[in-house]
Amino acid sequence: MGESADVLSGLDRVDCAFVGGTKNITAVLDMLVKKGARSIVVNAVRIETVVRVIEHMKKLGIYDETVHIIASKSEELTGETMFKPENPVYIMSAKRKEKQ
Repeated sequence: MGESADVLSGLDRVDCAFVGGTKNITAVLDMLVKKGARSIVVNAVRIETVVRVIEHMKKLGIYDETVHIIASKSEELTGETMFKPENPVYIMSAKRKEKQ
């Protein structure tokens, strides 16, 4: 565990990566591509981060899709059950295109 850039610099090759934090995300994506990652998944909650990740993945030619997930948790309200929404989460995925 540790900062993504530090962990990645110590690896020769990466097959798949799940990125939960977004500190230095463009540099992390660059390193993952350089290390040969064939599949990358990035979670984010801020729309600015989502835009930055999608744009950078497209620039790298690896963007696949984004999924927007909204979840709610049950909570008691006057003896009955209501659902209280949680923060939405965006899940962006990238795939290395196979060379033809």
